[in-house]
Order: sequence, then C-alpha cells, then structure tokens
Amino acid sequence: MVAVSGGADSMALWDLLARERRWDLIVWHLDHGLREDTALDAAAIRALAVRHPPRALIVERVELRALAQEWAVGLEAAGRRQRYARLAAVAAEHGAPVVVTAHHQDDQAETILMNQMRGAGPDGWRGIAPCRPLAEGVALVRPLLAVPRAALRAYATAAALPWHEDASNADRAYRRNLLRQQVLPDLERACPGFTAALLDRAGRETQLARSEIAAIALAPVAADGLDCATWLAASPAIQRRMLADWCRRLGIEVDRHRLGRLADLVRGAPDRRLRLGPWLFLRRAHKVTVSQV
Repeated sequence: MVAVSGGADSMALWDLLARERRWDLIVWHLDHGLREDTALDAAAIRALAVRHPPRALIVERVELRALAQEWAVGLEAAGRRQRYARLAAVAAEHGAPVVVTAHHQDDQAETILMNQMRGAGPDGWRGIAPCRPLAEGVALVRPLLAVPRAALRAYATAAALPWHEDASNADRAYRRNLLRQQVLPDLERACPGFTAALLDRAGRETQLARSEIAAIALAPVAADGLDCATWLAASPAIQRRMLADWCRRLGIEVDRHRLGRLADLVRGAPDRRLRLGPWLFLRRAHKVTVSQV
C-alpha cells in the first residue's frame, strides 16, 4: 500500500513502484480538511491512477482541527496520529503486508535537526526509521530516505507526473517549514556539506546507541513500572534513554520538557504525580507506575 499526498514526492514513489510491475498496489490518500483546494490533491491522484491503475484507490477525509482539539494536541501531532492509525487499519483491511511512504533524505535531515533543537538528546539522532512495524503483520517501509527531494522533483518533472503543491508547505509558522526553507539552506550555504555531515553523524550515533542498548538491560522499565533505584544508579545518558524509550512505548512525544518533568518525578519524594497526555505517572516508594486517566 502506498501513502500518497498528491505532492511530487509521493507521486514519484507511486510511479517508481508502478513501473516495476512487481506489486499489486493499493493507493491511499487522506484529506486533512485543512485547505480549500484539497480537491486538487485528489484530482492529481486520480489522474495518475489512469496511467497506473491500482488494485484499490482509497481517498478519505477527516476534520483534523476537530481531532486535534479532541486529543488536546497540535495539528501536526494529530495529523501523524490519524495518518498512521488509518494506514494500519486500511492495510489490515486490504491484506497489505507492507505500507510505503515517500519520506526522503531532506525529511530525514529536517527531523534530526528538529529533534536536537527540541532536546531529544542521543535518541534524536535516530531520525526517521527506514522500516518499523506498523501493526501486527504490517511493516512500514520508507525506501527513499537516501534520495534528496530535488532528485524526486526532477524525476516527477521528467516523467510528466501530475501533482499538486500543498500551499501550507510555504507557511513558516510551522517549524519544519522554517527549517526546510530557511535554516537548512542557510547552514548549507555557510558550511557546504552540512546536511551530508549531519546525516553521517546521525548514522554513527545511531549505531553507537544500538551498541549501548545491546550492552545494558532496560529491565528497570518493566510492565509494572520503572524501578527508581536502578534508574538513579545509571548514567545520565542511560537515564534519559530509559525514559525516552518508556515514553515512546506509551505513545508520548519525546522532548526536553516532558523528559525533564518525568526525571524530576523519579528523583522526587513518594506520592507525587505527573500527567502526560492520557497517562498518569505515580511515584511510589520504589517504583514509578503509570496508568491511563
């Protein structure tokens, strides 16, 4: 199953896969209900479907602002949550064992830099995973992480692919857009090769992190909570990694502020409480337990 936004990157991915003629493709598109011109996204997708007829073409719409308000999260977080939930559900419904998305090299660089800016620490070097489980029996694969955005745009133009540019991608009120349009280009101009060096560093840090994780036991974060004494005895880097890993398992977005509050709870006195999203953490005598509110 191919997740297609209607933009050049995902349309190029669809075209590349379709030209291989090795897969019975399902194409899925989600209209977030945020723009008045989203019909143009769907029109571009239907135009490419004439050239490459998929086994199924699924176009869905959701009112993302309402969901973000209901979930008490930002639009970007709500969009990610809804997209991946629907990807998993639709893939399972249609028997698709693999879902592919068009995340590319520039997305990876932006994600890594954004992670470092918000204080994700060593875990932030992981960036976007090339492959991970999406649901039972369904893998999420990102085959274009080594391909620059410019190469995909050049391919889409040369292949005369239909696509529609999302005007909100130019809105610098969104941090990722600001990084994409100004910060990373400025850094690249000031330090040619910056993006390549960033990605190389990320690869080395990720490999080191895997070695560290393999060398330590994450047993302190067990089903019944986090063992405070073991956590307090660990190095600051390992402490942070344990808390970040725990948050990710619970679906809590990892940033400096949330990890700091959780660390303060572990270090603090018994009977203190902390709420992060739908989860309530309770500091007991020897453990920090968590339950849904």
